[in-house]
Amino acid sequence: MQVEKDAADILLDRRRRLPIAAPFFLKWFGKKEISLWVKSNKAGTSLRVSSYYAGLGVSQEFLDNITVDAALKLHAYKGVAVSKMIACAIINSYAWHYLLTPLLAFYIRWNCDQLYQVATVNWLLLSGDTQHFITTIRRAHQMTVTAPTLSQQMTEGS
Repeated sequence: MQVEKDAADILLDRRRRLPIAAPFFLKWFGKKEISLWVKSNKAGTSLRVSSYYAGLGVSQEFLDNITVDAALKLHAYKGVAVSKMIACAIINSYAWHYLLTPLLAFYIRWNCDQLYQVATVNWLLLSGDTQHFITTIRRAHQMTVTAPTLSQQMTEGS
């Protein structure tokens, strides 16, 4: 059931919320937390995220069944790559990637919870997976809503 929900979210271009501590100038006005939104990537951004994922050296099965201790160890050893993956996905632009990704990754690394970061990386990799998307499209294609049902008579049209 979760696979169908993820595929529907990809079809509807849903986003994922990443809560981060607010910068100091927003804290002056009483804002304690801000939200950054990660949405499905463009093709070029998916290539960059894939290159950061290859640098992690972990499999998708490991991320699917990750425990809290393993997530903290992953963040301790590969926290820079994890935060760069998230920052690259948030920026989602060719031109701004080189300028803003290191800055945003640094801010994410120091102001966001590690478990949120690992969960967001797992969501990024799952939303970039096309197998569930293709399966959902095939199932939707097989559902012919306008086809006559068994209770309707087939008649010749004009």
